[in-house]
Amino acid sequence: VSPIEAVRYTDAACGSKKQKKGRAKGKPLRMAWANLGRNKRKTVLVVASMALAVVLLQLTYTFAHGFDMDKYLRPWVVSDFILGDASYFKVGGMSMSFEMPSVPEEDINNLQQGGQITEGGRIYGHRNGIGTYAPAEQVCKKYSMWMTEEEVDQMMEDSERDDAGNVSDSASIYGMEDYPLSQLHVLEGDLADLYDPDKRAVAAVYDVDDYDEKIEDSHWAKVGDTVTIHYVYEMQFFDYETGEPVTKEEILGGYDRGYTMKEVRAEDITYEVAACVTVKHAMSYRYFGNYAFVMNAQVFQRDSQTSDILTYLFNTTEETNASMQEFLETYTTQENPSLDFESKQVYVQNFERFRGTFLLMGSALSFVVGLVGVLNFFNAVLTSIYSRRREFAMLQAIGMTGSQLKRMLIYEGLIYGAAAVFVSVVCSVLMAPAFHGAMGSVFWFFTYRFTILPVLLVVPVFVVFGVVLPLVSYRRALRLTIVERLRIGE
Repeated sequence: VSPIEAVRYTDAACGSKKQKKGRAKGKPLRMAWANLGRNKRKTVLVVASMALAVVLLQLTYTFAHGFDMDKYLRPWVVSDFILGDASYFKVGGMSMSFEMPSVPEEDINNLQQGGQITEGGRIYGHRNGIGTYAPAEQVCKKYSMWMTEEEVDQMMEDSERDDAGNVSDSASIYGMEDYPLSQLHVLEGDLADLYDPDKRAVAAVYDVDDYDEKIEDSHWAKVGDTVTIHYVYEMQFFDYETGEPVTKEEILGGYDRGYTMKEVRAEDITYEVAACVTVKHAMSYRYFGNYAFVMNAQVFQRDSQTSDILTYLFNTTEETNASMQEFLETYTTQENPSLDFESKQVYVQNFERFRGTFLLMGSALSFVVGLVGVLNFFNAVLTSIYSRRREFAMLQAIGMTGSQLKRMLIYEGLIYGAAAVFVSVVCSVLMAPAFHGAMGSVFWFFTYRFTILPVLLVVPVFVVFGVVLPLVSYRRALRLTIVERLRIGE
């Protein structure tokens, strides 16, 4: 009787398939393979539970390391540091203020005296009193997003128009020095004219979505168009009900009654659109709704008759980055608390925390599922050895040595692990396209990079389990002598 035929003593009921005679010798590896095939349902369950843990670990690793820091920082970071008024960095702080909060030139000079700044530039801004004339259709479309049709019609009826029929609307104008200009993303045209303070050229600012795709309806101006910017240099305020004059100080102090405004001194200046660009959120006004234009810093100061600094952007060397961070923290809390700053390092830390959260959650889930898989594997090995004690005794009685029996059990464990790794790789490859599409549609800064590194890392673990657990189970279950085990079930 061959060793394979001897298993009929205990596992004949495990399957109804007719046994075939063969000439295969009773080698441990072949016996191990045959043993796993006797109870296919249990084998599939154990392999599936182990493979699921590996697949989850692989997906977690791919997910966490697919977060692209460059993509994440692209819309937020333009320089190592941004200095501005404290209200500029608050949500709604800029849009609710009546006047443009400005960065004092004295504070910028204090920063530059340290010699740590390698490059930098000012962005000038103007909070109120600037507008433009936009096509009526474009204005209607913009305001219809948050106003009813009746309200839009009434607004259009009351709006001022130029000779071409364009409607007067508010605008956001940036005056940028050379360094901020270099950080603009040019969609069309050329910025050469914006570097020349003797030319009245502007760049129309378009919005982009999370994937850096241009939103066509976010602006109306095209390269080569002529736009008119309406500057208001002096205004007078009146109480809405009484018509009595109201001072600017009263308005800024929180005037609790309605008021109207009348232009006292204003001017229309014409510019040529040299380019269509996008402005990163970090260097923008940080509120939306206005048509925006960028021009040269000197042109802006001359035409708007203001020199209010919106922000100051600058870079430092890697060696002095940490010391500058510490200096600004002290300066904005003690020297001039009205100022605040943002640094590239803050965004990097936010990104790492965000990625670490998903990595921790995924790893915890993989660990729990993996623990279940290992327990299933241990239970399958232990119960298999315990239920086959008489079978093993029969094999040893007809000449199988203890070493051969151990090798057979080790092969069974290794086959479990190899099958789980194979299934994991197949599932990972098949799931890659769907995973790529799903993550890319949810997280705009996700870059899919296929890898089987997590699968390779668990191979040694499966090898250890495949060797140690069968041996431990063998020693615990086969403490009886061969004669005592042969009598089991009599």
